Amino acid sequence: MYCPKCGTQNPDNAQSCNACGAILTPSPTATGQITVKTSGMAIAALVLGLMSFLLGILTGIPAIILGIIALVKIEKSGGKITGKGLAIAGIITPVFSFALMMVLLMPALNRVKMQAKTVLCQANLKQWGNIFLLYTQDNDGKFNTRYGNRGLWMDAMLDYYVSSEEILLCPVATKIANPDMTPGVDYWGNTTTAWGKIPASDGRTEGYYGSYGVNGYIYVPGEDPLYKPAKRFWGTPNVANASDVPMFLDCYFWCGWPDDDDTPPEYYDHQIHIDENSMNRFCINRHNEGINCTFLDFSVRKVGLKELWTLNWHKGFNRANAQTLAGGVKPTDWPQWMSNFKDY
Repeated sequence: MYCPKCGTQNPDNAQSCNACGAILTPSPTATGQITVKTSGMAIAALVLGLMSFLLGILTGIPAIILGIIALVKIEKSGGKITGKGLAIAGIITPVFSFALMMVLLMPALNRVKMQAKTVLCQANLKQWGNIFLLYTQDNDGKFNTRYGNRGLWMDAMLDYYVSSEEILLCPVATKIANPDMTPGVDYWGNTTTAWGKIPASDGRTEGYYGSYGVNGYIYVPGEDPLYKPAKRFWGTPNVANASDVPMFLDCYFWCGWPDDDDTPPEYYDHQIHIDENSMNRFCINRHNEGINCTFLDFSVRKVGLKELWTLNWHKGFNRANAQTLAGGVKPTDWPQWMSNFKDY
């Protein structure tokens, strides 16, 4: 061994330097001890694992692989290689980073999923627009005539959509309220449930169901009044500013007769099972603060829930009513569940 003080070479078993007398310390190899080193793979695994918080699986997967290989080599080294803790940390760190990323990404993934359902719903309503268009073209440019419980749109247009039953349901509301048509069971829908199936004992056409409802004012009234005064009804799609008139839209019942003094639902999925205040039937948060609607010109778009009060539901509808910005609506005029929605 060499003297660390003067550099003189001495026998391996010398305890002091023959030249200067300095105390000599034997090297590990000289005394038979094992040289121990830290696993480079374990270090790399930890570094890549930490980088996975920024780069995700690009470095996370390699970190896990290197960590496992490092652990195997450390176990087989007989103590010559250390770094087991680093290797384990390199394996565990990406797992935590993946979990954190999933927590952060879930809201975005849910938004994408809901957006896809909104697009599919609009595709359904586009087909419904074509059905209503074909019907009016075959009926002298008019919608069907409604007499009380007779003349529902489902009956009048059955031949036009019977082979396309998949368009009956919005993708957000595919569960049916009364699938077995049990008499006495509530068949009204809600935000995520379709109305129906109508039981035979109800006196209406048996088996109908759906996620959409018609603006009752589009009918040709067969009697006066038909729920509402006949002078309000459109009767035909051939009207001025048809793109402002709702025709067929997301709804928890098959029809509604909104008035400009209707009030919003008091709470989420609050329902009113009478024909008065029936804006309630369309004011459901099915598509992120809105619903989808086919208008009288057969166009389709999303409508904000507060925007419902600005649409031209019937002849004489006051579009500057108390629930609109033009009518001076205040934030406190809306129920809590709608208070943060966009104003119109």
